[in-house]
Amino acid sequence: MSKEEFEYIYEKYHKQIFLYINKRLQNKEIAEDMTQDVFVQCWKSYNTSYDEEKCSIATWLYVIAGNKLKNYYRDRKDLVTFEDYMSDDFTEEVDFEKGIWLEELRDKMAVALKTLSEREQQIIVLSYYDELNSKEIALQLGITDGNVRVIKQRALNKLLVYFKDYAF
Repeated sequence: MSKEEFEYIYEKYHKQIFLYINKRLQNKEIAEDMTQDVFVQCWKSYNTSYDEEKCSIATWLYVIAGNKLKNYYRDRKDLVTFEDYMSDDFTEEVDFEKGIWLEELRDKMAVALKTLSEREQQIIVLSYYDELNSKEIALQLGITDGNVRVIKQRALNKLLVYFKDYAF
C-alpha cells in the first residue's frame, strides 16, 4: 500500500472506526488509542492480509476494530470482581436480578449473532449498535439499500427463531 492510499483510507474511515469503538468503550482516550492501533495494523498488514475479493476495506477495518475490542475486554475480564456489580445501581434486589438477566440476555445475543452470516452480522451491528439507516449501511458495504433491508429482515427472522423460547 502506498502512503497516499493509506492516507485516503485513514481520512475516509478514521471517524467511523473511532465512533464504532468509542460507542462500545465509552472512554474517549482509550477509543482514540485503539483507533490508532487499528490503523497501525492496517498499515502493517494490508499487503499480507487484506483481500478485496473477500470484503470491502471498511469491513476489514471493522473486523480489526472488533478484534481489538474483543482483546481489550478479554484482557480486562480478570480485573472485574463481584464487588464491581454491587455498585449503587444494584442496591435493591430487583435491580440486581435485572442486571443478571440483562447480562444473560447479552451473552445469549452474542451467541445468536454468531449463527448469522458475516454480512448479516455486519448489517445488524451497523443498524442497531451504530444506528445507521439502510442507505448509510449500503454505502458502507457497497450494496444497495434494498439489499440491506432484505438481508436485515432475514437476519431478524433468524434471531427471532433463535429467541422464540426465551422468556422476556
